[in-house]
Amino acid sequence: MGEYYQKIAAPDVVEEAVASTAECLLAWLVNRQIVLGERKDCTLGSADGFPPGDRAESALAPAAYQGWRKRRPIGVELITKRTVFFRLDHAQSSVCPSCRQQNGPDFFEKTVFPKIDEWFSKNGNMEILCIHCDRRTELRHWRFDPTWAFADFGLIFWNWPMLSDRFFGELSVVTGSRIVYVADKL
Repeated sequence: MGEYYQKIAAPDVVEEAVASTAECLLAWLVNRQIVLGERKDCTLGSADGFPPGDRAESALAPAAYQGWRKRRPIGVELITKRTVFFRLDHAQSSVCPSCRQQNGPDFFEKTVFPKIDEWFSKNGNMEILCIHCDRRTELRHWRFDPTWAFADFGLIFWNWPMLSDRFFGELSVVTGSRIVYVADKL
């Protein structure tokens, strides 16, 4: 049957602000009763996720699956370390944030993919040189299709139905970051 996940990256949250953003966002989620405040073994990726709260449905899209609370594992994983939020397929196009020009799959394979290890280790140049405008832009600002995101902060919703656009907007306000949404199935 497989496990569904929805990854939400907040790439504009810088490393120095991760702890305070995580604390603020968790308090907001608990206060809105979207998740419970106690950590439990309820996610696939971590033993200390947050189960859905009594008002979790307020974060869901209108046509969300009604029997979703019966699935296991079901919870929210808080990501507070450098992470690549990705789908299981490689990006086929990359869009430069400076000139908005699209680059094909070869660009991702030859230019972006080799920079990922550098980005994780925080060494070297984490900027990507656009072949169209000849500008260097930080990796986290590029756009990819299918969606990939590079961030120090995010969330993973395990086996939740589709989250709503309104909820994404609220997350953007609370985190002070644009939100990048990645969904797939294992």
